[in-house]
Order: sequence, then structure tokens, then C-alpha cells
Amino acid sequence: MNSIEVEINNEGKLRVSQTETDKARCGIALESIDHKGQVYRRDLIDEGDFVMLMNFYRYIKDYDLKDDFINRDGLNDRTEFEKSNGIIM
Repeated sequence: MNSIEVEINNEGKLRVSQTETDKARCGIALESIDHKGQVYRRDLIDEGDFVMLMNFYRYIKDYDLKDDFINRDGLNDRTEFEKSNGIIM
């Protein structure tokens, strides 16, 4: 199993991986790990939802849109950008 671990606050980690079992369930595992190395939360994210989240992230960053979670200092107002470009969300 390949995984990606990212250090997060309070010496914790976030691990993204996909086991054969996860794959059979069409999901990607997201594990939250505390400072002691113990998994305290495990979520299974649908593969399609995971891709959609990554595409949404790229969309916000590519067009430098203001977003409270992804790009707080974005230069473009998302509503105005989408309206002026005929994008319906």
C-alpha cells in the first residue's frame, strides 16, 4: 500500500492511502493520527468525490478566487468571476 502522510497541527499527521479493500469499495482512506501515532479517525472518501475535491481546489487556485477554506487572500470574487464567465455552479 502506498500512502501520503502530511504533518498537521499538534504534531499529528494526516494519511491518505488506498488499500485493496478500499479500492474494492471505490474509496480512498483518510486517517487522522495523533501525536502518539494512534489513528483516532478514519474516513473512506468516494474516489469520485476525492477527484472532485482536487478539481475544486485547482479551480479556486487557477483563477485566484476568494474562498474561506482554500484561498482566503484570493484576488477574484468567485460569484462575480462565475457570472462574468457564464459559469453556473
